Amino acid sequence: MTVFQSIWLVVLVLTLAGVRLHGIENVDYHLKKLQAFGLPALACLNHHPEDPPAESQRVLEQLAELGHIALPLDVYGQGGAGALQAADFLRQNRPPAKVEPLWRPDRPVLGKLRAIACRLYGG
Repeated sequence: MTVFQSIWLVVLVLTLAGVRLHGIENVDYHLKKLQAFGLPALACLNHHPEDPPAESQRVLEQLAELGHIALPLDVYGQGGAGALQAADFLRQNRPPAKVEPLWRPDRPVLGKLRAIACRLYGG
């Protein structure tokens, strides 16, 4: 078993400040790139005391509309206890993973580069 075969999920932790700076499109882009490897991805929005609840809710709704699983967290304020909702969700809803490399190991370098350019960057 390779290290990639033991991975069954990626959790992308977001902040509202980061989403404001980089945009929801950037989050969507990174989640889709993870999914290109066959990895289910969970987006978690970590709450900060200064975050307006309505704006945080809107970000979670936008991610859901884009087809992503998104949950709120409060690790900032509660430490590990603030991640229990995500842990409970994962225990009950373990998404299937079928991790696949983007290229076969025996391919020549040019073929590997072409696979990366096409499958990850739409080339």
